Formats: sequence, structure tokens, C-alpha cells
Amino acid sequence: MVDQRFSNRTACKKSNLEYKNRDEYIQSENSSIKQLIVSNRRYEQLENDNKELQEKIKRLDTLFDILVNRNQELKTQVEDLIIENQQLQQKINHRNEWENQLKTQIHDLNEECKVLKIDKDDLQKQIVALNEQYRNHDLQLTEIWMKINQTLPHIDLQKSNDQNVSSEETIETFEESIPPEEETYYKKCKEYFHITQMPLISVSDDLFQNDTNLTSIYLIFVIDVDYNEFDAKIFLKQICEIFNTDDIVIRKIQIGCVKVITEIFKDFLSVRRKINIKAFYDSLTDRIQDLAGLKVIFMYMGNIQKLPAKQELRYEINLYPKYNRIYDIDHSHWTGNLEDGRDRGQHPYYCPVGWKRHSFYVTDQFYEKFKGWCICYHGTKFSNGLSILLSGLRPATAVNHGAGIYVTPSIIYASHPRYSEVKEIESTDEKIFVKNGKYVQFVLQCRVRPENIKKIDRETLDAKSPIIDPNISNDVIEWIIDAKNKTIMDFNDPNSTIVCTGLMVRVTDNHPGLLPESEWWFTSHLCPTNEHQHCMLDIDLQDLKQQKDDGIQCTILYE
Repeated sequence: MVDQRFSNRTACKKSNLEYKNRDEYIQSENSSIKQLIVSNRRYEQLENDNKELQEKIKRLDTLFDILVNRNQELKTQVEDLIIENQQLQQKINHRNEWENQLKTQIHDLNEECKVLKIDKDDLQKQIVALNEQYRNHDLQLTEIWMKINQTLPHIDLQKSNDQNVSSEETIETFEESIPPEEETYYKKCKEYFHITQMPLISVSDDLFQNDTNLTSIYLIFVIDVDYNEFDAKIFLKQICEIFNTDDIVIRKIQIGCVKVITEIFKDFLSVRRKINIKAFYDSLTDRIQDLAGLKVIFMYMGNIQKLPAKQELRYEINLYPKYNRIYDIDHSHWTGNLEDGRDRGQHPYYCPVGWKRHSFYVTDQFYEKFKGWCICYHGTKFSNGLSILLSGLRPATAVNHGAGIYVTPSIIYASHPRYSEVKEIESTDEKIFVKNGKYVQFVLQCRVRPENIKKIDRETLDAKSPIIDPNISNDVIEWIIDAKNKTIMDFNDPNSTIVCTGLMVRVTDNHPGLLPESEWWFTSHLCPTNEHQHCMLDIDLQDLKQQKDDGIQCTILYE
């Protein structure tokens, strides 16, 4: 029995051992299988990597071929450049030889001048004496011709073709009727004159080019006086005083409204000298009020050949009282963006409170033509000539945000004296126009194509106040308009990127710097009166600050 149990126990141990060995074998096999699976995956990965590598090799081969071709092209270009360089060097050598020859000629001329012993001071004295004689002679002849024309007003005194141009030429007087469209245009100029107390001035485009020089400039004046009371001699003298020159002669006077055609030129010993038109224009902008004092309602300046085309555009200028507006609570007023169903582009149009708009006629189908065009403002200075600005805008000279025409969607920002001059009302005519007003400002209201707004950027007046206009952020208050590389963007050009649609006027009984909406002026850049002014306050800055501290208030007038 014991033996039997021992035998069974031995058999069990043997069986357990066999099972244990079998489990170990199975585990070993499983491990081998796992290793095979991993190896297989690695093989597949290597296969994929090999394919990608083959693709990269193909792309590299392609790039290599491209580089080889490009290298060949560059070699060809280098060879061409070497040839061009050789040609350029030859030109430089020729130029150096020419310069050496020129230097030799200059040296020879200097030696000749030394030999001639020219006395420069004596020559200048002779020139001064000759000019003085010429002026006296010119004045005498002008007086004679004036007397002749006053005695014989209906005779055409034609000048001889072989005479040199000088003040000896005659004044032609015509009683012919002015063309109807021209007469209508001058009536519009007169309406404009009554609003601004300044003549409407039109200029030829080349006037705005810094390097433009002509041997003569034509000036055409239309004066709001009775012809029978017009004294050409006195008018010529006054015009010469305004432009600080004696080199102006009257070429023609037309009867109706008085239209005077003059020419300004500079002669020396019967040889015409060129005039810098830009410099002449700059002198004009400082004397516009003087022209207004002579009741000049229109003036053209520049190349007379360009006058007809310029006037054809100017005939379209017209006041449009139907759309005149007073913007205030008791008149035209709204809060926020104007929602009237009309498309003014993606930029809001806020109420220009405190201003009166004199509307210009632009076209019959205004809202169709300017659908989607945005409203903006451009401040004006009397010294720059508001009437010139109404013809068109010039690109800015101070280009903080790049080249272009600078405008703003905020009339509050445009009214800063850096942009819109504050003018004290002094003359009797101006008092009649604005009645009880003491100060006046002008701002142009414009429409601009939204696609021509090149850039929108922050204010450039160093305003420390957090808010200039409660409706518009300081960071988007300046717009730069594409000027299309033009020296002036003519409002009447069909392809103009910006058009003037109205003249905004603000009249106050005290200085507008005392208005609540002008509070931000005093935390921005303001030029002291005793320095070179860019800000036109028309009052000493310290006096204005004192008035502000004393609590003096300002009221806007609409009469």
C-alpha cells in the first residue's frame, strides 16, 4: 500500500515536471513569435522609409538638374554683366576724358576772365542803373497807353509781331459779350466770394511742380465792379504792390463784368528770364485777402494754353443750397452712425455738431455716383488759400504715415488749428457775412473711394488726452488717400480718388478753443505765437489759456 502511494506520488511529480517544461516551452515560443512580429513591423517601416528615401532622391535629382540649369543661366548673365561692365568702363573713360577737356576749357576761360579784368561791382552797378532806367521807361509808357485807352476805348491797338515783349505792348479793350457758360461761372464765383470773402483761384497743374519755370505767367482777374468805374491804371498798381513786382503788364480788358488778362515776366536787356512758378504761387497764398480787398472774385494763374481745359472743369463748380445743413440739436442732428439707408461705405458717418454746411453741386445722380464712398474731412488754412484747395488737394509734405493726401473721419480732429486755421473776423464785409461772429473756421467735407484709402492710422498731434472724438478711436483717426502720383488731385477730374462735396463753416462769438469739444487741444501740440507757427490760433496761446482758466465761454452762431 505504501509502495503504491510512493509510486503514484512519483508519477505525479513527473507529470508536474512535464507540465512545467511544457509551459516554459510555450512561453519561449510566444516570446519568439512576438520578436518575429516586431521584426516584421521594423521591416515594413524600413520598406516605407526606403520608399520615401527613393522619392527624396528623385526630388533631389530634379532640384539638382534645376540648379545646374540655373547655374548655366547665371553664368550667361555674369558674362553679359562683364560685357556691360566693360562697356560702362569705356563710357566712364570717355566721360573722364570729356571732364578733363571741360576742366581745361574752364581753366582757359578763367584765365581769359583774369586777363579781361572784369570788375564785378561796376558791372552790377551798371545792371542796377539799367533796370532803374527800364522801370522808369516802362512806367512812362504804361501811363501813356492807359491815357490812350481811356481816350479811345473802342479801338483795338494791336501790337507788332516783331516787337520784343515788354510793358510797351498795348491794352486791348473788347465790348464783346462774355460766353453764357463763362458768365454763369462768374456768378457762381461771386456766390462763393460772399460765403468765404475770398476769390476762387484756379491754377494750371504744372504750377505745383517744384522745378517748373516759364518765361511768363498769365494772370486773369475777374472783378466785381462796374466797368465805367474801373480804373485800369490804379488796379495795375495795386496788383504790382500785392505781388511785389513791376513786371506785370495788362494784355486785355473785357467789358461786362470786368475781366483783366495780364502777363508777368522778367526781362533783362530785352532777354526773358525764367520765373520759378512754385515760388510765385507761394507768394500768392499769403496775399489772397489783399485780392479780396480789390473785389477779385476769380483768378487764374499759370500757362494760358491750359486755361480752356481748366475752365471747362471749373464750370461744374456750383453751390447747391438745397442740401445746405445746420448740424445741431434744433436742426439736423442724430446720435451714433447715420442710419438712413444710404451706402456711405464701411466707415460710420457721425453728426458734425456745431457746423454749417454749404453744399456743392457735383452731379445729378449724386447717391448713385458716390454709392459706397466714405465721408471725411480736410482742414484748411487761409494762408494756403481755401479757394485753391477747393480746386483740389495736394499730397501732404509731412508724411508721418507715408505719402498721400491726409484726411480724417472726425471733424473734431480736422478743426484743430494745426489743420483748420482759426481766423478772427475783422473787416466790415466779413462782419456783414457772419453778423455777430468774432471767429470763423473752414473745413472741407469730402467723399473718398474706400479702395483708395491706403492706410488708417493714429493721430499725429501727440494728444495726451485719451479721447479726441468720442465716436472714433485715436488709433484710427487719420486716413491716407492714394494720390496716384499726382501733384494735385483735381476734384473735378472724373478719375479723382477724392471729391469735395461741401464747405463746413463754424462761426463763434469767442475763440473756438474755449468750446468743450476743443478741450483736447490743450493736451496736444500747439505752437506758441512767438515761434514759427504751424498751428494757426490767431491769438497768443498764453492769452487763450488765461481765458480758459478764467472760465470764459464760447457760443457757436448759426445766423
